[in-house]
Amino acid sequence: MVSRRRYWTASAIVIVSVHLALLGCADSSSDASFRPNLAIDRVLAPSDFPARLWPTQGWEPGKVTTLKPELVPTEAKVQTWQRSDRSSAIQQEVLRFESVKEARRYFRTADPRSFDEDFPLRVNASGSYSSRTGSPDDIRVYCLGFEGSIDACGVWTYWARYGQYILRFDHVAGLQASGNDTFVSQPGIGLTQFLGYVGAFDKQVSEALPQPGAIPS
Repeated sequence: MVSRRRYWTASAIVIVSVHLALLGCADSSSDASFRPNLAIDRVLAPSDFPARLWPTQGWEPGKVTTLKPELVPTEAKVQTWQRSDRSSAIQQEVLRFESVKEARRYFRTADPRSFDEDFPLRVNASGSYSSRTGSPDDIRVYCLGFEGSIDACGVWTYWARYGQYILRFDHVAGLQASGNDTFVSQPGIGLTQFLGYVGAFDKQVSEALPQPGAIPS
């Protein structure tokens, strides 16, 4: 006859095993927020994307760079566009993780505001992007740099997670000569203009990585 204590011990082991199995399933592609598993090149915007959306701003074709493994813990690429007068540049960086759990962890630990020593946080405008045009799971909006405000920031950053993907989108003001062969950063742009850029790229990424069960538009 099996003792009651041994029975309950065995039952507890089974329950714990089931819970661990369920947790394991949550980390796989069965996670409710897992997006289509696409190559990063299919998630990045077309090279003429800014030029088509903002034809009067002089955006040149984008250039794609693969980030080295020592810089990021997963597959990642960044596309950079410059204006023809070199007054500013925008960057779209996309990282793809094996699981949503890994992406969540990276979103938290690599948050751009954590690098305050090099890029001090000037404005946390994360609550300002309420009228989203896409479907991010998590977002942050920051003004980073040695100077900056909501009205004029030299480095704006949009940090977002879409399932197992991370998107970082930056607008960086160019440099202008200040005499004696020295250069200073231009004032940059305001939050409203930056969110205009963000909305376009958010929509583009969300269309490439629709949420599970989403109906195509």
